Amino acid sequence: MICPKILKLDHSQNALAAQRRLCEQLREEARRERTKVSIVCKDLVRYITDHQSSDALVTGFQSPKDNPFRDKQQCSLL
Repeated sequence: MICPKILKLDHSQNALAAQRRLCEQLREEARRERTKVSIVCKDLVRYITDHQSSDALVTGFQSPKDNPFRDKQQCSLL
C-alpha cells in the first residue's frame, strides 16, 4: 500500500509543476507585442478587398468541375 504522505507529496509536486508551466505561459504572453484591434481590422479589410477578385467563393467557379464543394455524381448502372 502506498503511504498517504507520498501521495500528498506527489500531488504537491504535480501542482507546483502545473503552476510553473502556467507562470511561464503568462510570461510568454506578456512579452508578445500587442497590436490594436482597430489596426488589425483595417489590415484585414484591405486584404479581403485586394484579394476579392481571386476568391472563388465570391466570384464563383469558371466550371462546375472546378468546384470542390459540388455534389458528387452517383454511379448508375443501366
